[in-house]
Amino acid sequence: MGNVALMKNASASSFMAPYSPSRAVDGSIQPIQRWVCSSVPCWMMVDLGALYWINRWVVIHMGSAGWQSPSYNMMDYKLQISLDAKTWSDVDSVVGNTINKTDRTINAVKTRYVRIYTTRGIAVNNQLASIVDLQIYEAPPTSAYLSNLVISTGSLSPAFSPTTGQYTANAGFDIESITVTPTAQDPNATIKVDGQIVLSGQASGQIPLTAGQTKSILIEVTPVIGNPYTYTVNVTRASSPYLTKVNVNYTDRTGSKVVGIDIVPGTFNYTADVPTGVKNVTLTPYAADPQAAIKVDGQNAASGQASQQITLNASGDTVIPVNVESHTGTDKKEYTICVK
Repeated sequence: MGNVALMKNASASSFMAPYSPSRAVDGSIQPIQRWVCSSVPCWMMVDLGALYWINRWVVIHMGSAGWQSPSYNMMDYKLQISLDAKTWSDVDSVVGNTINKTDRTINAVKTRYVRIYTTRGIAVNNQLASIVDLQIYEAPPTSAYLSNLVISTGSLSPAFSPTTGQYTANAGFDIESITVTPTAQDPNATIKVDGQIVLSGQASGQIPLTAGQTKSILIEVTPVIGNPYTYTVNVTRASSPYLTKVNVNYTDRTGSKVVGIDIVPGTFNYTADVPTGVKNVTLTPYAADPQAAIKVDGQNAASGQASQQITLNASGDTVIPVNVESHTGTDKKEYTICVK
């Protein structure tokens, strides 16, 4: 990654004119283009202008610009970082340096301000500090992507891809909650599912779903270095596909009659007895969700309204299917009414 200190605003505890700190971040290795301080300890600071993750720092000494080496190279100094230019933390230090160019890699840290704090200057005069060029390098980002994303019921649409952020899924009416299992490409990334931290490769807590509504579940992956990436899974829990009651309507010699059948949850097969000689019946289904789609014997029907007439078999029982499909989401149930 690039040198984020290049041409940025630089300052120092002091400097000898014309050797201002800005000359040490201009990318030049010319003898005149350097920072010089005549009172050690001293420091030179660079405002990077924004927060950066950094993992490498380079100090180019006077020996690289034509002075005798190592006599004119700084000896003891350290890299410090700060978020506010007030409170500083030591990141790395050099003691007894003799080389012309210090090029060091560190564990990535996040900062806006950096400074070189010198406690022993050049070898021939420890009270004189000088930097020809200071370079600070941005750390490459770590992965903010998942390698897999699994939900406890249903399937994702489209199929999971690390760089696809939006998904939909369907849950049946009977599914009251769902879990999400995210697996990060980088095991050191932080994952939050619906606002709660979840370990990579482990299931989240139960996330409630409301019948007939869509729940947007956010999965935020925060990398060690870089910006977060967010996945969204929109899970629609179906509205009810169940019946609560079915009336079997027929007419005999004495007039119109009704056989009422109360639906028991989890039971889908029922019988209704009608007198011998009845040739046809209608069914009136009642759905838990009045907007559910209903078919009686293959014909469209509405909750609370009689179906078309159904001709009974001349002999034996007549089995009449009643199919119910949820109004919202995708769930369906099939009942059978056996008219004897």
